[in-house]
Amino acid sequence: MSHRLSIALTLALAVGPIASAAAQPASDAEDLDSAALDPGSLDTGSLDTPQPRKLEIYGFTDFTLRRLFMPNDSAWQARLNKESSFAVGKLNLYLRSQPAPRFTSLAEVRFLYGPHSVLEQVSPGVFEHVDNTINDYSDIGATITWGGISIERAWLQYDAHRLLSVRAGHWLTPYGLWNIDHGSPTVIGVRRPFILLINMFPESQTGVQLLGATQVGSHRLSYHLTVANNAGPSSNVYDHHDSKLLGGRLQLEVDGPAQLQLGVSGYAGRETKKRLQISASDPTDINTTEATHQTLSDADVQGAAADVRLRWKRLGLDAEFISRRIKYRDPYRPQAMLRPGGFVPNGVSWGGYLLASYRQGPWGMMPYGSIEHLRDKFSQIKVTALTGGVNFRPAPTVVLKLGYSSARVSAFGATPTYPLHTLRTLEAQVAWVFR
Repeated sequence: MSHRLSIALTLALAVGPIASAAAQPASDAEDLDSAALDPGSLDTGSLDTPQPRKLEIYGFTDFTLRRLFMPNDSAWQARLNKESSFAVGKLNLYLRSQPAPRFTSLAEVRFLYGPHSVLEQVSPGVFEHVDNTINDYSDIGATITWGGISIERAWLQYDAHRLLSVRAGHWLTPYGLWNIDHGSPTVIGVRRPFILLINMFPESQTGVQLLGATQVGSHRLSYHLTVANNAGPSSNVYDHHDSKLLGGRLQLEVDGPAQLQLGVSGYAGRETKKRLQISASDPTDINTTEATHQTLSDADVQGAAADVRLRWKRLGLDAEFISRRIKYRDPYRPQAMLRPGGFVPNGVSWGGYLLASYRQGPWGMMPYGSIEHLRDKFSQIKVTALTGGVNFRPAPTVVLKLGYSSARVSAFGATPTYPLHTLRTLEAQVAWVFR
């Protein structure tokens, strides 16, 4: 498909429905927050009013056309598809209920086409798309492609007091602006900022959370304190240490001529990767079997973040800064990619972004622009990205998006582990909420 046809398709997907949207324009009072899917970090209403016990089912999804512009021989193609492609990206389902007075339960699952179609390295330097096509045992002669399910969160919360609720289970880490309320219809732009996608903060954790809020005049002050499994590939269900990952967040919402939200977050703990080896001195005698845990990597990790959100009349400003420090415990330092005999260095990765938007009114039109910068110590690259686009909201629960971004990848270390050049992306998306 030619570049011109790719661009034409992208523009048609984003702009085509706008004419019909004019017949039913969104109210001027409706903005991006109207499609927020998260039930709220605090659910203390049950302290005063009996909560309904019915099960609520709702969710969101998005459909995107993306075209990446990069050199034909770019090694980024091992992770990114450059040809124009349609895709359903997110299909998230929420299940929420109040099983008893003062108790709230929330589960969120994402349905995936993957691992089908994902590029997988089958031999050094050779990648193939995973094919999960199988025979359909219920329909003779037919085939079916199976995907996967990601459990985003599953928790139960008890509201003990207006200043104290206890949440237990698997929950999204309370930090920043877009991690908890991450629905595509809510996020400004086709994607979230880069710094939220590389796990400088754990996206989710399994453990216990204390949270609460209080009114200070017309302002609102809220907090989160978290205790969870330490970081690692199996942190959703296992912890390799008796110590735990500790974290927290403090947030102030200022109400006035402008709405201002300020937040700070942090965490500290361990990040460990292990494997189990079982051996027997006598293979015929089970009593000679020994299990040994081998530590592949072990490090102390800390993260800190700050975020600001401003809404004044039609203007919106969003900004975040995130940093992550890692210090490996010798001799459990992993080997570095592309550096034979070398090891991953200690250090600090950091990044931030500034996003400006302006809601103009007709059909909920909102032009936006952002600048992002990331310095990743692990891969020894830095990324600077400029993004611009426009959103249309013909209805409170439907958003049409068109965006263009240019990301320059360069090195700040001796041996970067990603190709160094500029990636340009043209995207169109429709995202919607279903209830």
